Amino acid sequence: MNPSLRSKTPTQGGTGRSRPTEASAKPQSNRRPLGITGRPTIPSRPSGPIARPPSNRFQLSTTTVSRQPALTSRPSKTAITSRKPVPGNARDRLAPGSRGVKRKSETPQPAFSDDDGSSSASDSDSDSAASTRKRAKSSISSADTHVASRRNLVANGAAETAKLIHSRTLTASKLLYKPAMIAEDSAAAKVGLQYPSACGKEYFELKVLKRQSDDEYKPMDDIEETIRIICHHYLPERVKRTIKPGRHEIVTGPYETVYSKGLLRAKNEGDVEKYIDIIEDFNKMLKALVEDGSIQHELRSRATLPLDWFERIHNQIYSRTVSLHVESLKQYETGTDDVYGELLPSLVNKIINVTQLSHDHIFVDLGSGVGNIVLQTALQVGCESWGIEQMPNPCKAAELQKAEFAARTKLWGLSTGKVNLINGSFFDCPEIDEVLKRADVVLVNNQVFSAATNDNLLAKFLDLKEGAKVVSLKPFVPRDHRITKTNMNSMYGMFRTEIHEYFDNSVSWVAYGGEYHVAIKDSSLLRKFGQENGMG
Repeated sequence: MNPSLRSKTPTQGGTGRSRPTEASAKPQSNRRPLGITGRPTIPSRPSGPIARPPSNRFQLSTTTVSRQPALTSRPSKTAITSRKPVPGNARDRLAPGSRGVKRKSETPQPAFSDDDGSSSASDSDSDSAASTRKRAKSSISSADTHVASRRNLVANGAAETAKLIHSRTLTASKLLYKPAMIAEDSAAAKVGLQYPSACGKEYFELKVLKRQSDDEYKPMDDIEETIRIICHHYLPERVKRTIKPGRHEIVTGPYETVYSKGLLRAKNEGDVEKYIDIIEDFNKMLKALVEDGSIQHELRSRATLPLDWFERIHNQIYSRTVSLHVESLKQYETGTDDVYGELLPSLVNKIINVTQLSHDHIFVDLGSGVGNIVLQTALQVGCESWGIEQMPNPCKAAELQKAEFAARTKLWGLSTGKVNLINGSFFDCPEIDEVLKRADVVLVNNQVFSAATNDNLLAKFLDLKEGAKVVSLKPFVPRDHRITKTNMNSMYGMFRTEIHEYFDNSVSWVAYGGEYHVAIKDSSLLRKFGQENGMG
C-alpha cells in the first residue's frame, strides 16, 4: 500500500483521521505519488504444496481484554450548566421493555470481567498522547454482498489478556479538549461503554474539542456511532422493535434508536447526567443479551461482515494508533517506487467481492503500508492475510495497529483470520515467496511503479498457482496483447485480465475515480492457442 495523499474523504463517527498531504513531503517531481516498496530482483520459483487454513470463520470471543478501573463519574450539580429538568428517570424512559425469555446456549455462558480490574492500557494524562489524532475519512458503501461460510461464535481455549487503548488516553490534552456540557474549569464526566462481548468496558471522558476540526478525535461521536452500529448489527429483531423511535419521532440518522435520539437530546439540553443514564441503560440491556446468549445466537445467523461494521471497528483502531504518528508517514522520497498511498475501505470492499475472496483463501498485500488492507481482509472476510512493507515508519504504525486490532476485535466479540506483517522487500523475502505459491488473491498498488519493476513483479507472479488473482491499479498485461506465434514465450500469455471501475473517494491521493485490474493466472490460454495452431 502506498500513499501520496492529496485529498480527504468523509469518515463516520467523528473519529478524525487524515492522511499526510503532498505539500508536506519532500520536493516532488511531476509523478503522482502512490507507489509500493521494493527493489527489483527476480527470485527463483520454488514449488510447494498448497495449504489451507481451517474452515473456522468468525468466533465470538470470550477472552478478557485488560480493563481500566471503573470511571463512571458525574460532576456535582453546581458544575452542570444549562441543565433543564426532565420528568422521570432516564433509565425508565429508555428501557427497551421485555428482554425476552433467556434461551439455552450450546456454549457456556460468558463470564463478564470485573469492571474494577486494573488496566494494561497506557492512559497517562500527558498532553503529548493526544497531540496528533488525524485520520482520513471514507464514505460507507453498500454492505458486503460476498457470502462466506458460517462462523463459530465461541472461541476455544482459555481467555487471554490483551492490551486495549481506551478512548480517555486520547483526550487527556487540556490544550485540545474541554469538558462537555459542564463548566470548562470542572472535571470532565467519565463513563464506561459495554461492548457485545464478555470483556470489560471501554472508558471515555465526555469532552469536546476547544476548536472544531474534522480531523481530530471526538469521543462522544465515537460513543454514539458505536452504540448505533451495535444496535444495528448485533441485536435480535425482537429487541430492535422495542428500541426504535415512535411514529411521532423525527428520524434523522441511518439507523435511529431511542438511545441515539436520547443522547442527542441530552447533548442539546446540556444534561450530562441524562447522557450518562442513557449509556448505562444501554450497557445494562447489552450485557443481559450477552449473558443469555442472544448476541451469540444473532451472530450465528450472519454470514458476512458489512462494510460499515468493519469501518466502525477500524476507525477506532486507526484513531488510537496510526493517527498519533501520521506525520511520520510523510517521510518518503517522491518519484520512486517507495511512495505511500492507500486504497480506502470502500474500494477494498469492492475488490473482496470481485475476487470472491473467502475465509479459506490466502490474501497477500505487496507493499502493505500501515496494514489497513491486511486487517480489513482478516476481519471482514476472515482469511489468512499477509502484508509486506519495507519503509520503516509505515511498518512501525502497522505493528501498533496489529496489537490494537487483536484487543479491539475481541472487545467486539469477533475472531479474525491470521494477520502476518513483514518488514522487508517483496523482491527479497523467501517467506513471501513461499506464501505467494499458496496465495489466492494478491494486491499490489503499482500506480507509480516503473515498467521494469512491473515486469519483474510479473515474472514473480509466474510462481502463482492456477486461478490465483492479482489486483493492481496499472495492468501487468497490455490491453492490446494477443497471443501470436511470435510472442508465445511472453509472460503476458499466462494471464487473462479483467478491468473494473472504482468511484470517487476510493483512494487517498485523489478524489476522483479510476480503474483497477485483475490478472488471473491461466496457462490454458497458451495450451489452447498451441492446439489450435498445430503446435502441440
